Amino acid sequence: MQQQALGQITDVNSLDAWLAERHLNGHWRGMESRPPFRPFVWRWNDIYQGLMKAAEVVPMSDTPRRTVQLRNPSLGDRMSETIHMSVQCVMPGEFAKAHHHTAAAIRFVIQGAPGADTVVEGEPFPMRPGDLITTPNWTWHDHYNRSDQPVIWLDGLDSRLVSLGKVLQEDFPQDQQPIERPVGYSAHALARARPAWLARDHPTPPFRYPWEEAFRGQGEAEVDGELLEWSQGDIFVIPPWSWHKHGNRAGQDAILFSMSDWPTLSALGLYREEGGRE
Repeated sequence: MQQQALGQITDVNSLDAWLAERHLNGHWRGMESRPPFRPFVWRWNDIYQGLMKAAEVVPMSDTPRRTVQLRNPSLGDRMSETIHMSVQCVMPGEFAKAHHHTAAAIRFVIQGAPGADTVVEGEPFPMRPGDLITTPNWTWHDHYNRSDQPVIWLDGLDSRLVSLGKVLQEDFPQDQQPIERPVGYSAHALARARPAWLARDHPTPPFRYPWEEAFRGQGEAEVDGELLEWSQGDIFVIPPWSWHKHGNRAGQDAILFSMSDWPTLSALGLYREEGGRE
């Protein structure tokens, strides 16, 4: 009967309907349009207040990670098409359970303290304000806070890229992994100059880049004619292939921390960059 029904089709609208019933689509109908990816600024005051309230009402026993996720209103459930970002908080005496996943991650510490560490593959990495800690994909990691103040950091993951396949995640057998290496082990043993007999467990070892002044000041970013004003702690996103420039009208230096997908796009031959006239 399907062949007879198909044989009776004499116009494109009927053919489109026949294809749609079988989850097919004719290219002549065009591709489904998606909402445009727009720039957006998340205000630090909103993020911080949300995190502090979450610390009151969301115990760590109820969630694997206490994070506030950044969601771009033009994209719905995500910040961008390639990078995921959220802001995480661990209160004094708390820890976030150990796990690993196929997405790689960075931790940019906004508020840190002695006694707070991220543990990666059995090595503790101190968390101080401005520190950048890398968590290569499929490395065991957990976080603990033995200080007397909240510890807050920015999580940046390539999970949107990894999800083109499937994001895998697995919990460690215990809540926390044992400490098996001293602080600074990766920096000393697995850096550019390292003993030849020491092999890396992962292609990319974890590292900590300490810097107490990694972000400060205020400024503005103009993206396709739209002005985004920002101050310390604010987070903003710039869509790909958008004309953009940065400005600082204040009387002091401003430092931005940025995370970009250009290494992946370059490796795939998809990265493009063009300078403007100004």
